[in-house]
Formats: sequence, structure tokens, C-alpha cells
Amino acid sequence: MRYHNYHTTPAKLLFDAFNGKYPNQTLVHKRVLTNMIEKDDHYALELAAPGLSKKDFVLTMEEYYITVKANLDKEAESMKNREFDYTKFERKVRLPKHIQRDKIKAQYKNGVLVITLPKLDKTEIDESSIIEIQ
Repeated sequence: MRYHNYHTTPAKLLFDAFNGKYPNQTLVHKRVLTNMIEKDDHYALELAAPGLSKKDFVLTMEEYYITVKANLDKEAESMKNREFDYTKFERKVRLPKHIQRDKIKAQYKNGVLVITLPKLDKTEIDESSIIEIQ
């Protein structure tokens, strides 16, 4: 029978990190969570990013992808434990094809960045790209 040394198991290291035994070791959640909501005339892409201001974001669009970057120059605080950190991240999201790219808007309020993606009118959709099966 093989015994594991409790002092070096990943579970022990994790337990110690959460209880502040290793103050220089932090477990940080870096994935920015998103919601994509479809309405009648637009899509709304929501990104949870608390603690920032609108000047901390950079939004770019290439083809059918929008990239959201944030970089808040914040002095390192002495924390006993850190489980989340939204001061620096990058998230790339694939967009729906039928949107009005020139009318995209963004608003940051209460820790949520909302990007509004207006849909093209059905008459504006290029029908030549649709092949009807008979």
C-alpha cells in the first residue's frame, strides 16, 4: 500500500494557500465571464469586470471577432488571499454575422461592460450568400 505525504499533496497546498500559510502565493481567477443576449433588434454582450472605469478598456474588432482588453495600472497591494483580479485581461468573442458594425456601442455601468450590437434589417442582409435548397 502506498501512502501520500500529506505535506506535499496538491490538496494540502491548496488548503494552505487559502488559509494564508503562503502569503506570496495567490490563486487568481482571470477568465472574464460573459453573457450574450439576443433581443428583437440587437444583441447585447455583457462582460463582468468590476472595479474598473471606462478608460481602462480597449475594444477592437477584426472580421467577426471583438476583443476586449483591460489594463488597470494598480499598485500591488499586500493581500493575504486573492481569488479574483480584473485589473488586466483580454477576452476575444465571436460575433454574429448579421450586425451593423458601424453602429456598435459600449457602456460600462455597475461593474458590467455592455456592448450593444444592432442587427441588420432583414432587407439589408446580402441574400446572395444564402443558397436555397429545392
